[in-house]
Amino acid sequence: MELISIIIPCFNYGWALAETLSSVLAQTYQQWECIVVNDGSQDDTEQVARSFIKRDKRFKYIYQTNTGVSRARNNGLQHARGTYIQFLDADDLLADRKLEVHLNYLLQNPQVDLVYGPVKYFDNGCFGSFRESLDKSLIPWMPKVSGKGYGILFRLVKSNIMVIQSPLIKKASLDKTGHFKEGMRYNEDWYLWIKFALAGMHMVYDDAVEGLSYVRVHETSASYDNIKMVIGEREMRLLLRTDLASKIYVDIAQYNMDRLIELSQRLGSMYFNDKKFRKGIELFLYNARVTGSYLENLKHILHYLKRGLINLI
Repeated sequence: MELISIIIPCFNYGWALAETLSSVLAQTYQQWECIVVNDGSQDDTEQVARSFIKRDKRFKYIYQTNTGVSRARNNGLQHARGTYIQFLDADDLLADRKLEVHLNYLLQNPQVDLVYGPVKYFDNGCFGSFRESLDKSLIPWMPKVSGKGYGILFRLVKSNIMVIQSPLIKKASLDKTGHFKEGMRYNEDWYLWIKFALAGMHMVYDDAVEGLSYVRVHETSASYDNIKMVIGEREMRLLLRTDLASKIYVDIAQYNMDRLIELSQRLGSMYFNDKKFRKGIELFLYNARVTGSYLENLKHILHYLKRGLINLI
């Protein structure tokens, strides 16, 4: 039977980790190892992880100094023995048949490198009361996108299509693509999917409800902080300027550049509203340099400076 490596980075999520590990124990597919990577937590993460190791030797524990989620996942990948990889955040859950359903799909479709499925969101403490997106919308945010090459690359550059725990991935494909970009604070998973598409990997959406993953929503969720997500997307799009430099990606590169300019203006406005004037000025000056629209961006700077000074009086 094929071994699946489940990799769980954890930074101060000891309070949720037991429930997450219990969802791993409940999997109908039993040929797995689960690697918990403690990213320098200062809570009871280690105690929780070791309590599960006592119950089941398929659980593994690694400690690292706090260097971020990308390094933690890469650390887990370095120790993974499985042919397939399932990422899982320390506060989220998998449906009981998630591994079974997605492994069967990959075995039956050997040309596919990654299969992902539906996701449901729940507020902390309210498991069973599900919604389809991070906000209160009934509309699922994850599109049902499949394929490889130019089309899916363009779709991914426009927006993320999956949460980190949604896919099951061939480890050999991950190794060819390259692992997580270390140092990225946010959107490291989105950037990896784009690199996956750039490498020509085949991704497929499978609608089987048994392949569900569950995302817990709480105030410390990374996706809960709007300004951090804007910063993260902008940082990622700066990286993509290099990745999309080839002439065959000219339309995708232009879309990325337009979005980068939009994000820089949005973030600059946020900084001015927070009275972080220097950071705001830097972002509008960036837009001036890349667009050549110096007068327009100078007007924006003067507008926000004037408004900020009035509010200080």
